[in-house]
Amino acid sequence: MRGPLPFRLAPVVLIIIGMGSVVGTMSAKQIDPRHYEILGLTLFKDEMKDVDRKLGSAVEFRPPGSDFAERCYASTGRDGTLLVLQNWAGTLVGFRIYHDSPTDNEKCIRTSAVSAQIATAGGLRLGLTEADVLKLLGKPTKTTSDSFTYHEDAKSRIKGKEGLFEYTDVNLRFANSKLVSIHVVHTVRD
Repeated sequence: MRGPLPFRLAPVVLIIIGMGSVVGTMSAKQIDPRHYEILGLTLFKDEMKDVDRKLGSAVEFRPPGSDFAERCYASTGRDGTLLVLQNWAGTLVGFRIYHDSPTDNEKCIRTSAVSAQIATAGGLRLGLTEADVLKLLGKPTKTTSDSFTYHEDAKSRIKGKEGLFEYTDVNLRFANSKLVSIHVVHTVRD
């Protein structure tokens, strides 16, 4: 004898819900730590003295509302590419890559290390399409009509910082279906 319809459908509903959670888990992936590395400098590992040695010393400034002091490096070419590095207590914790405006460019030191081809060690660079970014980073934590945001919190595996959490934010902005701004922050919090 068969039971009422709601009881017969219950196993089907559970299977569908289970499949949805597996698919959701499969599409979300951990942020590849190679995206914490730019020009051979690694976030929350290298210090600003390493930046000075690699790129030269730049004037540090703190934008209004920012938690981090910043240094700016500009391409020597006509592409207008900027790399802004973020400093927290002498440690490199973030970077932004984008194209300049005249006022931003005045704060920057020009260097041949920065160019339109600048990319993270994992291959994240300006000009990628949304599909390219999805292949590299997977499903975003949050999306808007012109941006992807990836966020990750994990217990620190760094010796001496085991009680802290490492967090990573990757904020990407698109225009005309191409990546025009990359902002990556990787640091710890308690």
